[in-house]
Amino acid sequence: MHGAVRITLLQEKALESLLQDIATYDPTIVEPAVLMARGEELGYDLNLSRVAVVVDLARFADLANSFRSHAGSSRPELELQSLKVGVLRTIKEVFSGDQDLATSIGTGKYVLLHDVWTAENSAAALQQTRMLCHSLVESIKSRHDMDVNIGIGMLARSISELRMSYHDAWGGSTAREAAGQEPANIPSK
Repeated sequence: MHGAVRITLLQEKALESLLQDIATYDPTIVEPAVLMARGEELGYDLNLSRVAVVVDLARFADLANSFRSHAGSSRPELELQSLKVGVLRTIKEVFSGDQDLATSIGTGKYVLLHDVWTAENSAAALQQTRMLCHSLVESIKSRHDMDVNIGIGMLARSISELRMSYHDAWGGSTAREAAGQEPANIPSK
């Protein structure tokens, strides 16, 4: 059993690393084929049209501090880790396509590259993504009693566009949070 857990952890780390490299992609430093090959090694075809989505657990730092300060919680770090793993599982259940790539990228933060190759056009791809995001917000609220900030990027058809979609999604999520808007605000554009 330990071997299976280790492989899963290594796969998650490889996904995190791949998404980090997509987020910081610079064509003068690395060829897109290198990232495409890494994606393929992990079972993902990065040539497919995708939309980046970021999920940021609202007030996660407050929750973490609350877990740590409760005397009845003998293992707050384990409880937090269990919550983070549970949220990632929920994300993967909602965005369940074989080519949907999702991972945790920080404390209470997740990113996914949603495969939208079946969508007829950009508007349909974004509408499909928004509908899944609404379902995700409801699932996280009902299963984990957490509010979330969601950011949705633009439709991407290349590594360069994936990078832009990723940053577009983060820009939408942090702009709503900075403006003091309610969590779970899913962009309508």
